[in-house]
Amino acid sequence: MLQDLVRQHKTAQQDLLERNEQRRQAAVKSVSDVSAALLDSVNSGVAEVFMNQQDLEREVKLLQNQSDKMAKSTKNWVNLMNDMSRSLKELGHVESWASALERDMREIATTLEYVNETNRTDSSQGEQ
Repeated sequence: MLQDLVRQHKTAQQDLLERNEQRRQAAVKSVSDVSAALLDSVNSGVAEVFMNQQDLEREVKLLQNQSDKMAKSTKNWVNLMNDMSRSLKELGHVESWASALERDMREIATTLEYVNETNRTDSSQGEQ
């Protein structure tokens, strides 16, 4: 009878250990599944952030390139405007020079006409 009780106790204890082991394995699997699900959730968020960061870096490079092109284009336009302004100033100087030359030529023509008229008057008085 005592041996039966000991055997029953050992069998009950063994059953209890097996059930506890099954429950422990089930708990470990559940924790593992939950951990994997959480990790997947976090990883997908991290992956999305990483992809967004890469997109932003590409956009920044593109914007920088476009800004550089615009700066070069603006510099070219400024140079063209300065050249045009300088040409207009030179044209103004040429116009002023031409006006001065025309005025001088009129004075010379007037002086020559006066000398010619004076010479005619002197010639006609000498003939008389």
